[in-house]
Amino acid sequence: GLDFIRVSPGCGVEVATETGGGGETFTYDSSVLVCGYECEPRPTPGCDRVRSLRLFPLAPPPPPHPPFQPGQAPAPPPPSPCVHDDSKCSSSGNDCYADGQSEAQTCSDGYTASPHPDDPRNEGRYTCYPPHCRCDASKCSSAGGDDCYADGTPDGEAQTCRDGYLPIAIRDSLYTCCFDFDQPPSLPP
Repeated sequence: GLDFIRVSPGCGVEVATETGGGGETFTYDSSVLVCGYECEPRPTPGCDRVRSLRLFPLAPPPPPHPPFQPGQAPAPPPPSPCVHDDSKCSSSGNDCYADGQSEAQTCSDGYTASPHPDDPRNEGRYTCYPPHCRCDASKCSSAGGDDCYADGTPDGEAQTCRDGYLPIAIRDSLYTCCFDFDQPPSLPP
C-alpha cells in the first residue's frame, strides 16, 4: 500500500480516504509519511487508507511591494534627520551632563555625543545625535555672534554655519549646526 508521498518543491498534495476526493481529506505542502510514524508530526490518514490524491501548484510568494526589477533590492529607509535626542544620553544618571574628563559623554544605540544646542557654551552639557550626523554648536556663524541664536526669517538674521555644516532649527530662534554624512551638501557648480 501507499505509505509515503514525495512532493516536489512548489507543489502540494491533497489526499482523501475515499475515491473522488471524498471522506477525510489531508493537505500537505511537502512530502509526507501518510502512515503517520512518530517522525511525521502532521495529522495523517494512516497506512493504506489513501484512496485518491490531487496534486496542485502552491501559490508563489507575493512580490515585494512595489515590484522591483530582477537583481534590484528595495531601497533602505531614509536616515533619521539630524535631531538631538537626550533620551540616548548614557553617562552616569543618563542626564546629559558629563565633564568629558572624569566622566565621558556617552550615548546609546550608536548615537554620538555633541555639545547641547540649548547650552552650547557649557562644556559639561551634551546631547546625542544619530550616527550619521556630526553636530557642533561651535560652528554657528550668525551675524549676531557665535551664539546659535538667529530668527532665520527673510527680514531678520540668517541661521548660518561654518565649514560645510548646515543649520538645523531647534525651536524659536535657537539652532545648531550639523554635517549629515548620509546627505552631505552639494558643491556649487
